[in-house]
Amino acid sequence: MGGAGVFGKELRKILNPINGPRFIEIFRSGQYQPPSAIMKISILDDYHDTLRTLKAFDKLAGHEVRIWNDHVQDVDALAKRLKGAEALVLIRERTQIRAPLLERLPGLRLISQRSVYPHIDVEACTRLGIIVSSNQNFGMPSYATAELTWA
Repeated sequence: MGGAGVFGKELRKILNPINGPRFIEIFRSGQYQPPSAIMKISILDDYHDTLRTLKAFDKLAGHEVRIWNDHVQDVDALAKRLKGAEALVLIRERTQIRAPLLERLPGLRLISQRSVYPHIDVEACTRLGIIVSSNQNFGMPSYATAELTWA
């Protein structure tokens, strides 16, 4: 039933009971942008501006990457900053990613977070069809650096 290539993926998205209504709403509003080979990625809170120096950063070559070095929490400012983003990479846990922001980012498909994610509204992400990817395994404790230092 899926078809092939990009069209097949979009058809499955329309037929998906979770994403389907949202996709149709976005399509009708004129906000729909078909997927391309170039992904729009936003990376928040790299306040030491070190990401570009990492070897792994080269893997993003060919994609449109915006790195933000300052911290912004205002929903309007974040929505403007992240407009058009398809993937959001969070380095720290201080930016609150909640439903009021997520609902203003119709193209967002993926949020990547290195560890715990109490600052991400996972329920809203699920409802909106946004994948939350984390390296934090279920049941794995997360201890703050200060707690380890005290120990």
